Amino acid sequence: MRFAFVNIRFYSFLVLAFSFLEAYKMIITKISLILFNIGKNTSHLFYNCDEASKVLVTNHPMKHTLMK
Repeated sequence: MRFAFVNIRFYSFLVLAFSFLEAYKMIITKISLILFNIGKNTSHLFYNCDEASKVLVTNHPMKHTLMK
C-alpha cells in the first residue's frame, strides 16, 4: 500500500512538471510573437516601406498576381 502511495506521488509530480513545461512553452511563444510583431511594426524606422514592399513583391513566387 505504501509503495502505491509513493508511486501516485511520483506520477503526480511528473504531471505537474509537464504542465509547468507546457505553460513555459506557451509563455515563450507568446513573448516571441509579441517581439516579432514589434519588429514588424517598427521596420519602417530602419528602411523605406515602399522599397521593402517592392523587394517583397519581386521576390514573391506569385508576383504576377501581386503586380496587378
